[in-house]
Amino acid sequence: MALPGTRRLFSRAQVAGVEVFYITGRPEDQTAATAKSLEAAGYRWWKGLSLREGPQKNMATVEFKSEQRKKIVDAAHRIVMSVGTSGAI
Repeated sequence: MALPGTRRLFSRAQVAGVEVFYITGRPEDQTAATAKSLEAAGYRWWKGLSLREGPQKNMATVEFKSEQRKKIVDAAHRIVMSVGTSGAI
């Protein structure tokens, strides 16, 4: 289930040409299920979807997500908003 208002925000970002990246603490073997859950909740496109793989599985969540955000910035993107939840999609 999507957080209230986030699908509207997501749609407005899409119209504005904003690229959306998802970073989740889920393990890499849940990539297909995560993508399916996002799509079922109305999130049908994104620029990137990051899940934990290899040694990242043992990282603290804050460290993992910070590392992923740094990769996004290092790839010449600017983060203009970060929205999150600790609940399942």
